[in-house]
Amino acid sequence: MFSKILKAQLILIATLGICVSFIGCNKKAAMPTCKKDADCEKGVCHMGKCEECVTTADCSDSKQCISNRCETTCQVDADCGANKHCQDNICHNDCGGVDNIACSGDRVCSNGRCYSQFKGQDPTSVAGCQNLEKIHYDFDKFEITSAGQELAQRLVSCLESNPGFTITIEGHTDDRGTPAYNQVLGEKRALAVKQYLESKGIASSRIETVSYGESKPIMDVKNEQAWYQNRRAEFNLKAGG
Repeated sequence: MFSKILKAQLILIATLGICVSFIGCNKKAAMPTCKKDADCEKGVCHMGKCEECVTTADCSDSKQCISNRCETTCQVDADCGANKHCQDNICHNDCGGVDNIACSGDRVCSNGRCYSQFKGQDPTSVAGCQNLEKIHYDFDKFEITSAGQELAQRLVSCLESNPGFTITIEGHTDDRGTPAYNQVLGEKRALAVKQYLESKGIASSRIETVSYGESKPIMDVKNEQAWYQNRRAEFNLKAGG
């Protein structure tokens, strides 16, 4: 009699176990939802989900709401700190680096930024980088004139639109003065353009400078027109860093 009772109990337990298992297998996993901001430990309730933000007003410390996340705003790379760069006034993590962030698709990483390869393409043929003019200087000066700043701004636009491009700035002088003096003056002219680009947010790692002094004149004659043409900064763009 005892064995029959025990056997019946075991059958009942097994049956209940099967039922519980069956119910558990068909039960849908609960999705985290909210109805109001108070339901979220942090952030706000948006379309039934807890998000960090919906509008910039939800963010603090001068951050902007981008894709429901509060992102730090910036003007130049230096505003973002280590392993970050400034793009479209928002701080982004550098690709590669300590976090080994990869670029999507056929984009590659250069100087911490993702960009599309320009296979065999001349950077000066890219829209916004065409017909970049030389910057000319007053006699024995390296400061960029107002006209020169307008030309330098075109360089800024080109480099902003093509984060994979780097630039070499060449400084030149006319032949008045000693070769040694002109070598230094050419360097100052190239550095003046570099400093302008950096002030507009172009990373210094993308900019190189070189001085040729008086050694590469455009016009090898001695008159005012030739001297003006020879006092210049020229630019060499390169795709791919």
